[in-house]
Amino acid sequence: MELSYSQCSSLALHVESIHADRSDPIEHIAALEELFGSSIYAHHIMNHTVQTNAITEAMTQLPADAIAKVVNSSYVYFDLHETLKSLLPHELLYARVLSSLAWTLDTNIVNNARGVVYDLYSEAMATGTIDSWAEFINALKEIEASEANAVLNGFEETGNFKVLVELLNQSKSWHDQAEAAADRAEIKYRKRSLEELLANEQPQRVDTFTRDNLATIAKHVAKGDTNRERITTEMLIRQRTNQAASQHEQRQKLQPAVLRVLHEAQRRCDNAGYDNEDIAFHTLPLAVQVRMIEATIRIIERTLTDLSGYRQITPIAFAGITAEGFDAMDHLKLVLKAPKYANATR
Repeated sequence: MELSYSQCSSLALHVESIHADRSDPIEHIAALEELFGSSIYAHHIMNHTVQTNAITEAMTQLPADAIAKVVNSSYVYFDLHETLKSLLPHELLYARVLSSLAWTLDTNIVNNARGVVYDLYSEAMATGTIDSWAEFINALKEIEASEANAVLNGFEETGNFKVLVELLNQSKSWHDQAEAAADRAEIKYRKRSLEELLANEQPQRVDTFTRDNLATIAKHVAKGDTNRERITTEMLIRQRTNQAASQHEQRQKLQPAVLRVLHEAQRRCDNAGYDNEDIAFHTLPLAVQVRMIEATIRIIERTLTDLSGYRQITPIAFAGITAEGFDAMDHLKLVLKAPKYANATR
């Protein structure tokens, strides 16, 4: 979809006013990015020269230290792994976080593949069954075309198949970095295939946190009757356990279809010939970047809890690791408040 003449004229006026009004170089770049990141033009011009030329022109007028400040504060080219490398110098903490992050990526890949299967199922329900491999591929192509059309019309690249391919593009790099970090920390690292992840899936357990919440509900319902409270707690836990088992059974039934989607998406990645610039973190859809940053914060917190039980780590060393982890979480929370991410669709 092309920008109309009036839209181009309006955009040009916005850019010119920014060039004229912003004397501070940092504010200059930030204003340009706010325009391109939040206006209706963002999706139409994201990869076109009007944005690139405007920001490049402003950037070339800055000294090197100012350029570094702009890039670091705007997060245009934010790299999660490079950020973690600088924030987490303790090798064990860094290795454990990267290992969990790679696993989280794979979990997102599987979930998006399931999303594609549900899309295909919806398509089959609307148009008839998908009985052959050719019909399966054609249905995927229709989904791809629909997602591409949505992007052309100004929507974020959040279609399940599009995001699945983007995540698969990142997978090898993330696992390579996790393995290298594990080697430096002298801990074992084994990348499990997506087929293994699917085969080894277990029903979600009712963890301690959930049990406590269910017990609180039961206590409120029982109104002081301890026997009723006990029975209600047991019933709620049993219900939650049965629900998890039923959901797991449904997921198992979908495995063959999920694997077909994964293999087809991987074939697209292999044939595309992506280079390193194509698989940088900032190339992921914004909503996915936000989810991964939020997941990283939770991973760091969980890793600190796990490391608290390591007898090999002295109290003084663990205090330093804890401070490092909390500083990293605080930094990532600030990153999420930047306009690029704060305005992203969750």
